[in-house]
This record gives sequence, C-alpha cells and structure tokens, in this order.
Amino acid sequence: MNNKSSLARIVAEKYHKGQMYGEVEYIYHCDCVANHFENNDVMKTIAYLHDTLEDTTLTYEELSCWFGGYVANTVRKLTRQKDEQYKKYIERIKYSGAASIFIKLADLEENMKNNANESLMKRYKWALEFLNS
Repeated sequence: MNNKSSLARIVAEKYHKGQMYGEVEYIYHCDCVANHFENNDVMKTIAYLHDTLEDTTLTYEELSCWFGGYVANTVRKLTRQKDEQYKKYIERIKYSGAASIFIKLADLEENMKNNANESLMKRYKWALEFLNS
C-alpha cells in the first residue's frame, strides 16, 4: 500500500468508526472493495473512500484537500444523492467515467457476496448488468 491508499484507509476507518457492515466493522467492506485494485494506488485510494461522502461527516472540501481533485471528484460521482432514485444513480455512474464504473462494480460484487437480502440482490444484479453493458 502506498502513501495515498494508506492514508485513505486511515481516513475511512476514522470516519466510518462505529458503523457496521452486517456483523463486522464497516472498514471490512472498504478493505474488500480496495483489494480489487492492488496494482493501482489511485483506484485503491478511491475504493477506500467510496462511501465516505454518502455515509460519514467527511466533506468534499476535506477530501479534496487531502487527496486532490481527481480522487474527491470520483468519490463525489460515486455518492448517491439524498433523494436520488437508485436507477438514476446507477445510470449517472455509467456515464461518469471508467474509474467510477470500476469502483462501483467492485462495490456491487462485495455487496452481493455479503448480503442475503433478496430485493437488494435483485437490484445489485440489475446494476451489474447495466454497468457491464
């Protein structure tokens, strides 16, 4: 792990502290998504941070200051807006660039491995097919 992804993991762990991913701490999910990008430190950095703007108090400005505009903008593209319908969110990601698509695909794959909820599985399968089409 290089400096940026190491810092990203520390930031993700700090901001997701107290949040759970099923029966485990949320950082487990971040680690799983980041592990898809072992050979690309920028993508690994984004993977660690992919849910921070949506699920924590971390701000875009802080993210941008610490990790630069590209990382912050990509995390913002991956952030589902408060009243955004899931289908619109996935459609927006599809046209937000390759980095957003690859991170979301990894996120979906990890969610599918770790989530037995039938309605969510249906949603995730649709999203995977749509993003891969």
